[in-house]
Amino acid sequence: MFFIPYGHIEIKSKLTADEIERRLKERLDPHSNISGMFRGEHKYFQGNMENGELRISRIIHYRNSFRPVITGKLKSEIDHTVIDLTFRLDFVVLAVLIFILFGSLNNFILSMFSVLFQSSSNQSVEFLQYLPEGYWLKFILSSIGGILFLYLFIMIPFNIEARKALKYLDKLFENQLDRQNNHS
Repeated sequence: MFFIPYGHIEIKSKLTADEIERRLKERLDPHSNISGMFRGEHKYFQGNMENGELRISRIIHYRNSFRPVITGKLKSEIDHTVIDLTFRLDFVVLAVLIFILFGSLNNFILSMFSVLFQSSSNQSVEFLQYLPEGYWLKFILSSIGGILFLYLFIMIPFNIEARKALKYLDKLFENQLDRQNNHS
């Protein structure tokens, strides 16, 4: 499970790099902007794999903007192959989320400064005296709640899709995976 929508996993497999590449290519459709629900027959992943480098994502039959993009490299060792995978959000989705998150954080910071200004000032600001008791506490708590909701709204679907992709890769390589998780 990832705590941010980014993760790094190294997978060790007894299969050769050529065999891993062959198995992945058999289950890989070229990248398409058409959603999985509108496609006919399709494979499990979409993307590309060339020269031991891959950039794939799962093909799904429902809408999930937080589906991870999986990039990776195959590294041949003496007796095994290491698949170095990185899970992350699509750049467009990440840009929109950063914009929303900064808006929420801006609300929170401005409300904190307003509370500090009101409590440190000897004379009350004209409009602040008309606000109901506990207004700032409710505003601050709702800002924190919004940020927490946004975090869970991103992380739950991201982790569900990442877990499904890893489970499929585990089955694809005949349960020969030795995972080493490095969360960044």
